[in-house]
Amino acid sequence: MCNEWRDNIWLILELVVVSVAMVVVMMNVVCNIELKTRPMGIGPVDDIYVASYSELNEESPGYVDYGERKAEFISRDIRRVTAALRRNQYVEKAGLVQNGIPFTLNYIGNYREFVVNGDSLRYFFNMRQMSPEAAEILGLEGSSGFSAADVKAALERGEVVISDYVFGEEEKPYDVRRLVGQNYVSETEDGVTVRRIGAISSFMRRFQYEPHRNGMMILPVNEGAGGNLAIYSNLVIKVRPGTGKRFLESLQSQPTLASGNVFLKTPVNLEAKRKDVSAKHDTRFNLFVACMFFLLMIIFLGILGTFWFRIRQREGEIALRRVTGATRGDIFRRILSESMLLLVIATIPAILLDVLLLYRNMSLMNGSRLSIQEVFWISGALTFLVMTLSILLGAWFPASRAMRIHPAEALKEE
Repeated sequence: MCNEWRDNIWLILELVVVSVAMVVVMMNVVCNIELKTRPMGIGPVDDIYVASYSELNEESPGYVDYGERKAEFISRDIRRVTAALRRNQYVEKAGLVQNGIPFTLNYIGNYREFVVNGDSLRYFFNMRQMSPEAAEILGLEGSSGFSAADVKAALERGEVVISDYVFGEEEKPYDVRRLVGQNYVSETEDGVTVRRIGAISSFMRRFQYEPHRNGMMILPVNEGAGGNLAIYSNLVIKVRPGTGKRFLESLQSQPTLASGNVFLKTPVNLEAKRKDVSAKHDTRFNLFVACMFFLLMIIFLGILGTFWFRIRQREGEIALRRVTGATRGDIFRRILSESMLLLVIATIPAILLDVLLLYRNMSLMNGSRLSIQEVFWISGALTFLVMTLSILLGAWFPASRAMRIHPAEALKEE
């Protein structure tokens, strides 16, 4: 091995470059797998449907001019349509939602600064609005010591629900439970509203690969007589298990669910919506994984070719060792141990380069809940494992072929 130090230096440099490239790829794979396998923050969606409210335009024959009382009458129409739908024999529950439908790529971002015991605590969030029934239908889970029942009860009391929070690198982490009991002040067309933060829910992601960089704030929907429902456009519907097809057929066989200027569009299955949204992201991730395996195959073939050439050059040495009494096991252990020693030597500078790249390109994290150190060491371990397998196979295969050559023939060629 010492006599081949020049070739070994080039081989070590090759292994360093390959290892660095593989760690970067592995980090992206680890982050995406962590995102995909993370809970969505909601329950099963098989028997859930989403329908949208719509209004007649002024050219429609049945249009009624509500004048200055439009919001009041539109709210009345929405209550009537919702009540009629809830009387459907296949419907278990229904609730109003605005900007809170899973697998819908919308975002109404905002932030508030709360002062708690002299500390200024910033909370960045995606604004959602839903009724207690909608939260129950979607299976919104509790978090940080709160249950799903606590979330629903807070919305029933007219309180705000916030989600648990994963802070970015630029934000100072704090316990999000400190915000419970604080007042959230919002300004709308109806005036200034002060609501208490009453519970913490899990973060409801919009699709499987959505990172968890911000929080979520849920404002309650007041379906009572005094509530303004004109701003709410979606209805989530929970049907009895296995009755989705019959539910849709029942809507087609009866008059359109409508009242005044408001009518309900045909409901869409939320599971179908999930598949449609996830398909594009799954295709992108699968393409990335396919490219990764293609890269691994190229690396393996490169390592195999390198060690094949090196061992072919050592056939005379192998034959001489066999003549002097070395067993096949002795020769295999020597070749494999030398190969692993080169990998270990190459790993040291590769780690230093990976750390440098890691801290200069934080976007590799992609919003993962794993810490940057955890992602780095997991990716490094996987890379070392793959490199080890590649080198062992790349050294074992040509070595086994070299063993089959008769010592006299190898020494003659030497």
